[in-house]
Amino acid sequence: MIGSAAVESPYRLAVADVMSAVDVDPRRGLTLAEVEARRARHGPNELAVEVPVPAWKRLLAQFRGPLTLLLLVATAVSLLVWTIERDSPLPYEALTILAVLLLNATLGYVQEGRAEQALQALRQLSPRGPGEAAIVLLTPGIYNSAYYEHTFLAREMGIELAEGQDLVVRNQIVYLKTTHGLQRVDVVYRRIDDDFLDPLVFRPDSALGVPGIVNAWRAGNVALVNAPGTGIADDKAVYPHVPDLIRYYLHEEPRLENVPTYQLTNPEHRELVLDSLERMVVKAVSESGGKGMLMGPASTPGQRAEFARAIVENPRGYIAQPVIPLSRHVCYLDGELESRHIDLRPFVIYGDEIHVVPGGLTRVALRKGSLVVNSSQGGGSKDTWVLADAESNR
Repeated sequence: MIGSAAVESPYRLAVADVMSAVDVDPRRGLTLAEVEARRARHGPNELAVEVPVPAWKRLLAQFRGPLTLLLLVATAVSLLVWTIERDSPLPYEALTILAVLLLNATLGYVQEGRAEQALQALRQLSPRGPGEAAIVLLTPGIYNSAYYEHTFLAREMGIELAEGQDLVVRNQIVYLKTTHGLQRVDVVYRRIDDDFLDPLVFRPDSALGVPGIVNAWRAGNVALVNAPGTGIADDKAVYPHVPDLIRYYLHEEPRLENVPTYQLTNPEHRELVLDSLERMVVKAVSESGGKGMLMGPASTPGQRAEFARAIVENPRGYIAQPVIPLSRHVCYLDGELESRHIDLRPFVIYGDEIHVVPGGLTRVALRKGSLVVNSSQGGGSKDTWVLADAESNR
């Protein structure tokens, strides 16, 4: 048993130093009598796991803010005035304030629950166990178009938000630089592309990543979420095969239909697409964020000719899909209500169990008439809640 009182920061020491500090011969080990004696002195050799906060406590915690308490006082005063004056059949003002408070508390409770699920899933990945999981969110920095999302996620989960320069790798262990010295990091939730993650492995000119972090990951000293290489699942050339992957691995039929997708390595698909580029969306499989894309109905003859040449030269580099008329929703823009195209990005949390979040991020194409919803291309977002009966299969 290595107790924190016996060895300060044992993960920073060599194996021989730790064995010496706890008085253990690695060749002989411990006898059963020594094991029982140490267990009696130090307790069982188990990592402490934080006890989840009960649901009712999390709900009550939504009413602790100063503004919430002020509104509760206003509700009580309004009820008192109504009781004395009885100038209306019901205390409408008090009921309105109470309804707003309950709605705000419910949204906060659900949002906090989602963040807690994500945090628990990240803790399960810690090499030292969930009880000692130090987690950071690695962001490219303030100039990234999704930086607000990074700060929001870090704040909601209660984890550190760090840039590459805030982390350092020593002896294949990742540390966060703090005012109290270096703090070991167990899990890195990265929002940086593979190419920029580690200049010693990928792009040597990257100033966004952490030198040596990939070797620390290979050594099993840190978990990277998502792991390098998992982006293959997001490769647009893989998308047409998703229904077959579901049938092969899960032995069931897909519940949602795919958007018809043309693989341009197929001569028949390629000929069909080249003859109808004005009705197609063509996407470069290696790009993301709305880059390398041709929106056929909004394109010029010159743009279509350029993409046609690129497809002929490198058919493996592109896929094509018919234009899908996205849903529309009302947006408040420049003081006016206007309709804009939207799509939904759902989220799945995979820890000990798989949780499909009851909501998601609705992406909005803020430019009038545009179908491009990516934030890097000027798109916006709306928070989304899915309200359905618990037994609904839809």
